[in-house]
Amino acid sequence: MAIIAEKISFSYNRKKVLEDFSISLNRNDFTMLLGSNGSGKSTAVKLLGNFLKPDSGKITVDGINADKLLPFERAKKIAVISQTMPPVLNFTVREMVLMGRFCHVGRLKRPTAEDLQIADESMEKMEVFSFANRYVRELSGGERQRVVLAGALAQQPDYLLLDEPTAALDPAHSLRLMEILQKLNEKIGIMMVCHDLNLAWNYAGKVIILQNGKTLFAGAAREILTVQNIRQAFDCNAVIYQNEGIILQK
Repeated sequence: MAIIAEKISFSYNRKKVLEDFSISLNRNDFTMLLGSNGSGKSTAVKLLGNFLKPDSGKITVDGINADKLLPFERAKKIAVISQTMPPVLNFTVREMVLMGRFCHVGRLKRPTAEDLQIADESMEKMEVFSFANRYVRELSGGERQRVVLAGALAQQPDYLLLDEPTAALDPAHSLRLMEILQKLNEKIGIMMVCHDLNLAWNYAGKVIILQNGKTLFAGAAREILTVQNIRQAFDCNAVIYQNEGIILQK
């Protein structure tokens, strides 16, 4: 069971931003997409999440063509956290997280005791339960990001697609998020866009490095993240400490 993209390509206004991109994301995979700005990472997330349709190629989810899945069926399988935060509306944190249960209970039905428990557990995991009754508009950017992530956990998806989820988080919450994702990865597949090579080094099982919309390198994280590959992909030097991580240099 997997999300499989086979040689998908996509263009914005006739400008190709992703070309012949392939990935097989199994339910126990933790894959990070790396690459410079504009390399096609966010577009890959949108294509796999069915927010965009590929110009060519094929995407299947557990053997089913992605186009054939109804929205609520897709939401039960895939949760997507995009780079752009959703509009801050007049909802409490608990209400926002409970929206993640819509694909299971429907928009017009009241949440059950089980739904409420799942939402509470999701808030606790993302450390937002203590302000569950506050309005989302009152929160900081990092707190809102954790609320959005809690809503994604409440979906109980089989696959989680994340576009730079640590960008608005402080270092402590970034590491906490990675620990949560590592635990979730025992049951669900995760694909995450990231600019932090140390997070990829320490947490990713696989990495795909994109350059100009094409796959430059792909494979096991610690085999791909070499000094030579980092120089080629990011035009900078690096020192790698096997038990600690990567230090970038000019």
